[in-house]
Amino acid sequence: LISLRPEQRDTNFTWEEFERKINTELNDVLGNFIHRTTTFISTRYNNKIPNYKQDQPGDQGILRVLHESPKLIDEKLEHFRLKEALEQVIQLAREGNRYLNENEPWQTIKTDPSKAEQTIGIAAQIVATIAIELQPFLPNTSSEIQKSILTSQKISWKQAGQTTLGPGRGIRPMKPLFHKISA
Repeated sequence: LISLRPEQRDTNFTWEEFERKINTELNDVLGNFIHRTTTFISTRYNNKIPNYKQDQPGDQGILRVLHESPKLIDEKLEHFRLKEALEQVIQLAREGNRYLNENEPWQTIKTDPSKAEQTIGIAAQIVATIAIELQPFLPNTSSEIQKSILTSQKISWKQAGQTTLGPGRGIRPMKPLFHKISA
C-alpha cells in the first residue's frame, strides 16, 4: 500500500494497480530474487554461504549499488518519501535479479564453480541488505528473511549495504515469501 499512497497529490486507488504491485514488485521481483538466492544456497551449498571474495573486479558495479542503496533510502526517509524509499528496496532486488541472470550460477556451477560461488556469495549479501531495508515497510517479511539468512545475528541499519555474511555461514531454507493474487 505504501507504493500506492500519494506523497504530493491525490491519487486514485485501484484494485488492478494493487494486484499489479503485489504480483510484479513483491512476488516477481523481490520474492523471486530472495527465493532464487536462498534456494540455490540451500540446494547447491548445503545451506552455507559459498566461498567468495569482496574485491573481484567484475563485481564492483553491483557492490557499488549494494553500498549506495541504504544511503539513498536514508535520504528519502529523511524527507518522508516513503514510496520512493520502498521503490529503492525493490530496485536493489531488480539489480540482484539482473546480476544473477547475467552471471548464470546455475550454468557456471558446472563449468566454473568458483564463479558460481562468487555470484551466489554476492547475491546473499544483497538479500541480507534487503532484509534490513525492508524493516520499516514490511517488518514481518523482513523478520522472515533475517531468520533465514542472518539467523541469530543482531542486525542494525548500519549493516545495510555491507558485506557481512562470511563464507561458510549457515542459512535456513526459506519458503516463497509472496504469492500472486487476483483482485
